[in-house]
Amino acid sequence: MKKITFTLFLLSYFFTANAQTLINAEFIDNLTTFEIEIQYGVPGFLMNNGVNIYKVTYNTPDIDGNNSVASGLVAIPDTDSRYPLLCYQHGTVGSREEVPSNLAGDPLGLIFASFGYVTSSADFLGLGDSPGTHPYVHAATEASAAIDLLFATRELIEQEGQTAKLNDQLFIAGYSQGGHAAAAVHREIQENFADEFTVTASAPMSGPYSMSGAMRDLILDDSEYFSTAYIPNTMLSFNAVYDIADSTEDFFKPEYAVKVDLFAAEEITLWELEVELQTLLQANEGGSYPKRMLQDTLVAAIESNPNHPVNLALEDNDVFDWAPQAPTRLYYCMGDDQVPFMNSVIAEEAMNAAGAPDLEALNLNDNFTHGQCVSPAIQAARAFFLQFQQVTSVNDEFASLANVSISPNPATDFVQVNWISTDTNKGNIAIYNTAGELLTSVKANANDANTIDVRNLSEGLYWIVTEAAGKKNVQSVIIRQ
Repeated sequence: MKKITFTLFLLSYFFTANAQTLINAEFIDNLTTFEIEIQYGVPGFLMNNGVNIYKVTYNTPDIDGNNSVASGLVAIPDTDSRYPLLCYQHGTVGSREEVPSNLAGDPLGLIFASFGYVTSSADFLGLGDSPGTHPYVHAATEASAAIDLLFATRELIEQEGQTAKLNDQLFIAGYSQGGHAAAAVHREIQENFADEFTVTASAPMSGPYSMSGAMRDLILDDSEYFSTAYIPNTMLSFNAVYDIADSTEDFFKPEYAVKVDLFAAEEITLWELEVELQTLLQANEGGSYPKRMLQDTLVAAIESNPNHPVNLALEDNDVFDWAPQAPTRLYYCMGDDQVPFMNSVIAEEAMNAAGAPDLEALNLNDNFTHGQCVSPAIQAARAFFLQFQQVTSVNDEFASLANVSISPNPATDFVQVNWISTDTNKGNIAIYNTAGELLTSVKANANDANTIDVRNLSEGLYWIVTEAAGKKNVQSVIIRQ
């Protein structure tokens, strides 16, 4: 079995990360805040700037630790300030074309850039311009591809003509597969790249952190599951990395294996494979029971032998058994139909037991599915990061309205908005809901306690936008009644 040890992988990675990483950066477009609002539905008040978009190719190790090429998206605010770096990891995609650098699939990296971050979004190995098989949910290469893109992003920012600059902050986020990847990146930076990057805060969202626990139980449970294509995607990945079996039929019964081989050959997308597998399972089993795709002998071996190569591969890609030292929030929804919420519960318990100083797993909704959970998770992550985010002008003066405080938070009856400023001009305070609808707006003065009545608002998350002297501050507040 070709198992890459973590130590050997890092040895080759060390030389890659410390060489020149950036190969090419192709300018794609500039999007204004209005264009982002129209194309992606982002409320205008949440955005601080337009975005310059680049497709980047760069050096990074492949699954064997050899030097390879990967691609990704770098999105840079189009104003001349100093911004934090944000590493955004995208969710599962259907094909190598459905990636951030093609402005396809998950757009959240680009959207985060409009909030005032220099954002890097790796396509991952085997996707975009990277050759070979995509090592799906393989923690080591998720981390290396992302970290090398961070190095490449630094090189791009240092090029002549770039007006935006970086400060010393680094934020990490990702949803679904990207949640798994975000945890992998955070762990790798903390353990091996602390001299290069300091994680300010991290927000993995709805990720399969417990591959050997919650996800293994899902695969082996003889109940219906309607994201069946994730299983062959994982099996193909782990077989490429760990050399577990000789053929697809060692994993899957023949009628399913032939469909999986079409996906492996990139003749159909992951989403087309999903339809094919669902159709077969409905015809053969009377329902979507993915365990029944697997060879019976394989299932029996996995269930009976803890040291079976599949079990070892799953365990090798767990990303919950460590202690994040930066403030970390694991956002999830209990109604998640694709990634069981127990992944986040297991991770919270293990990470806190290991000594994480500031970590919580937060349920955003009892009933929301995986797809429905995206919007509240991103809203929550943005609100969490706002506590730490610093954007300054190039001469290190605050470029946004600074020293704004909101209390109490959570609030029930009234909210006080305070900021200290030498500018005596009146400012404006507005409250928006998460859909971007303006609910109330009042004139206010700096250096005063500005009290706003919120008794008519229902429970939930709201945005308070304070504007004065051409500057803006956006903070979240939770209303409880």
